[in-house]
Amino acid sequence: MPGHRRTMQQLFHADPIWHYALYVNTPDKVRNLHARFQTLAAQRPHYRLASANPIENQHDKSFHTKLINQNAQLEIEFVTQLH
Repeated sequence: MPGHRRTMQQLFHADPIWHYALYVNTPDKVRNLHARFQTLAAQRPHYRLASANPIENQHDKSFHTKLINQNAQLEIEFVTQLH
């Protein structure tokens, strides 16, 4: 799939980190996940949070937290929609 690989490199500028986003139902679930991830990151240094608190994005009305696994080069965003 050389065409696919080239397109992905153009979109992500050869970013080696895999980015995923998963939907959760409510802002409270995002907050709960963020708190659990803070504990995980404190215990395992290859995990970290992208921000100290969940982020409220006024542009698209989303609310999210982001967990990064530095060893796996993986970033997972847990997001919900604000109403």
